[in-house]
Amino acid sequence: MEWDKVLQTVTGDPTREVIDATSLKNLAALVKYGASKMTPPTDVGWGYYPTALLSWDSLQTQIEVFHDHFEIYDFEVVPARIRHVAVEVAGQLPSQLLPLLAPLKLPS
Repeated sequence: MEWDKVLQTVTGDPTREVIDATSLKNLAALVKYGASKMTPPTDVGWGYYPTALLSWDSLQTQIEVFHDHFEIYDFEVVPARIRHVAVEVAGQLPSQLLPLLAPLKLPS
């Protein structure tokens, strides 16, 4: 899925529960960063709560976007590694998140 379709996917389904505005701001920040620096996700869907869940199947990685934090799931290891990164300012990626996104970088 291309980055420009991510927000449309999570906001365009009227049958799904609405994701809150703060989570959408955080997702928009990830999309903006990702569009220039990261491989696009394989799939975008909904998490357990009304959250956005981005998946990279070939890397066995998911990122779930909440109103107050990001969760990065690494399924390449057993048991799966889950990292929780708090949002400091809504709509801005936390500096602690950026190194965790390195495996998703666009190929050089």
